[in-house]
Parts: sequence; C-alpha cells; structure tokens
Amino acid sequence: MNASATDMILYKEIQEDPRLVNLSPDLTQWSQVPSSQGFWEYTSEFDNIYSEAEDGFVLEAGKKVTWIKSKLGYGYQVAKNTAAE
Repeated sequence: MNASATDMILYKEIQEDPRLVNLSPDLTQWSQVPSSQGFWEYTSEFDNIYSEAEDGFVLEAGKKVTWIKSKLGYGYQVAKNTAAE
C-alpha cells in the first residue's frame, strides 16, 4: 500500500523461498510439493501497473496492490506427525 501523497516506483527483485525449520525431526516429517523452485509468482494486478516511461511499476498515492503470491499447489506436505495434540 502506498500511504504517501506521491506516486512510488516499485521494482521486481529476487524473492526467497519459504523455509520451515523442523524442531522435532523424530516426530514430524514433511516435504515441499512439488518443489521450492518457482514458488512465487507476480500477480497480473502488479504487472498492469508497469510503466515504460518510468521503467518500473508505478503505485499511485493512496493505492494498494497485491504484488506477489504463491503458486497454486505449491506448499508443504506433512508425511509423518506423531506429536501429541
């Protein structure tokens, strides 16, 4: 969200994949499905605010945009969980 009174220019950058830390490997096991490659994708809403003149993505004052989301079907799958409730 651009809460300022002026337009802002945004640029795409490399996004890190999410990472879970298993604190009880004897009790819980999981895998990433399908993998960690290409977990994130930019939204069409974000792509639509690209400006050739500014060579970036212009977010107007007072506007908000969902710019990144995880791809459908990407995530973690629990293979084993014997931890007590």
